[in-house]
Amino acid sequence: SAPALTFNPYNNQFGVAVNSEITITFDEKIRNVDNSALDDTNVGSLITLKKNDATGDDISKTVTINSDNTLITISPTNDFSAEQRVYVAIGVVEDEADNATQPLNITFTTVDNTAPTATIDPADAVTGVAPSSNITISFNEPVLKSNGSALDNSVVTLKKDDANGD
Repeated sequence: SAPALTFNPYNNQFGVAVNSEITITFDEKIRNVDNSALDDTNVGSLITLKKNDATGDDISKTVTINSDNTLITISPTNDFSAEQRVYVAIGVVEDEADNATQPLNITFTTVDNTAPTATIDPADAVTGVAPSSNITISFNEPVLKSNGSALDNSVVTLKKDDANGD
């Protein structure tokens, strides 16, 4: 049977670190389908790394294979962007008995590592605001409380004058 392989990160994984390497582990030694050996100079031609999907922009990378020819490591030249969808594909390889794999691909999404920003209206230190004015706090993305629960009336405190006021 063809060599079994495992991607890390795995297909459809969310929250992958932006500085991650990608590995493909095989359960036995692999080689090119023309029976030639794989090494650090030719293994990169088997690997596709793109933004979003197979038609996305290429992501610059370095690809290496271990001396046992069972582990391919894909190292992006730069960190991925936050919340980026990444497409990884590998071409056909075979084991020493000529059992070939099928071309395979996965996608994963990197972690959102950018804190949300809040906008408060009226802004800090604004004067001349009518006493009946509403205070609006808006965020640039959906937010939750730090314990993961939905926002409620307990997350905002209004004080007169400063943090020590009534």
